[in-house]
Amino acid sequence: MLIQCVVASFYGIILTILALLLYPPLLRGSLVESYSFDLLLLPLAIFALFRLSDRLERYITFVRAISVSLTAATLILAAFLFLNGAFDAHPPVEADALVSSKFVTQGKFAGPALVLNISWNQERVEETLSVSRKTFSVVEPGDSVRVIVHPGAFSMPWYGKSVILD
Repeated sequence: MLIQCVVASFYGIILTILALLLYPPLLRGSLVESYSFDLLLLPLAIFALFRLSDRLERYITFVRAISVSLTAATLILAAFLFLNGAFDAHPPVEADALVSSKFVTQGKFAGPALVLNISWNQERVEETLSVSRKTFSVVEPGDSVRVIVHPGAFSMPWYGKSVILD
């Protein structure tokens, strides 16, 4: 059962990443990044700890309960993020943003990106957005741009992938 929970948690994390790609939350750092991979590693760490100390049989119920709880948490997080964007019926809003910096990412999903300070609900939120090469070549740090922000079905704002030049 523990192996099934770890596999289900892995799928939950994959689904969370997919939801993040489809509907990237504006306040991402506070919710998603702090929990996603910890939820997969915690049951493995508990299992390894008890296995190494030869007490797994004694605490197997505890380990299973933790594994089932964390598996449910990963799947609920993925569902929340996806449904927040999929059921969002609110009209999108254009938010002002200031370009902090720009860079080209390396690796498999390489491409140009902008670091933006977005004004949303009287706050400044810093986000990194992938942009087209045309937008990347036109925009410089210090420029003002606009980003499409969707309020979200469950009041967790998410942003569109396009940057509107002023």
